[in-house]
This record gives sequence, structure tokens and C-alpha cells, in this order.
Amino acid sequence: MAKKSDAIIAISPIQKGELVNKYKITSDEKVRVIPLGFDLDRFQVNKEEKRSKFRADYNVAENEIAIIGRLAPIKNNSGFLDSM
Repeated sequence: MAKKSDAIIAISPIQKGELVNKYKITSDEKVRVIPLGFDLDRFQVNKEEKRSKFRADYNVAENEIAIIGRLAPIKNNSGFLDSM
């Protein structure tokens, strides 16, 4: 479909690089980067404090691994658990 498309949208420069260079789906000129629109910077503020609070609230020990996310095939949770 890339050949028939006027433009392809990537959500980040990294994804654009993958589409163009890694997978060679299309040319650089055809890909437009349009960010998701979420302010992710707020997740970088007080990270250690938030981490400690989460672990205390949900009784997760420092040496335990917690996964937060939906259980969907694209997330490959089983691959993550296998690697652990």
C-alpha cells in the first residue's frame, strides 16, 4: 500500500527511521511525523517517588518485577516473561 499512498504517518522520528531505513517500506519524503499528542513529560517528574508509592500501594517488593499494560498479543507479554 505504500506505493499507492500519497503519504505515510509515523508517530515518532524513530518509527519513521524504521519505516524508511530498517523495513524499507517507502522513501523519506513520503513519511510525515505526527506525534501522538500525549504529554509524556509528566511521567518523568518525581519518578522515584511515584515508583516507591506504587510499590507500597500495591505491595510490590523492590526485587519484584511489575508489568502494567493490557494483555494483548501485540504487547508480547509471554515473550517478556520467557526472557525473564
